[in-house]
Amino acid sequence: MASRSRFEGENDAAAPVVGIVLLVAIVVALATLVSFSVLGLGAIVDSTPSATWSGEVVNTTPANGEVFLEFTHRGGDTVSADTLDAVILSGEGNASLGAVDSETEQLSVGDSVDIGIDGDEGDVLARDTEIALIWEIEDRSAILVEFTLEGAVVIEES
Repeated sequence: MASRSRFEGENDAAAPVVGIVLLVAIVVALATLVSFSVLGLGAIVDSTPSATWSGEVVNTTPANGEVFLEFTHRGGDTVSADTLDAVILSGEGNASLGAVDSETEQLSVGDSVDIGIDGDEGDVLARDTEIALIWEIEDRSAILVEFTLEGAVVIEES
């Protein structure tokens, strides 16, 4: 009497099941790739720009709203002007920073942004005040450059 394996007839079902599982996996992978490309979900996310900046006080006695500080792009990535802001990190004084102003929308090497000063006549940003040029987009931000005032900046009569 010939001995037959108990599982001999059951091996036939394994190959189609494995084939179907592989086929489903390939279809899901292709659908994912197509959705990323069609819907733009694979677009590159804005990352913090890698750029070198320098700062320079251009007016130590500005009138209210006038430019007193200039940041110049020295190298690296192009930066959109509307993503930039200036903040006081530390220091004493009762004046505040105005808006970042630029003549160009996309800043590259050699371009600069101007920072104004807001306050009343006699208001001051004290010596050693630390000012930062920051990059902000949605819920992310980064300090691009920090600048320390070597002397006080006093608002003059306009």
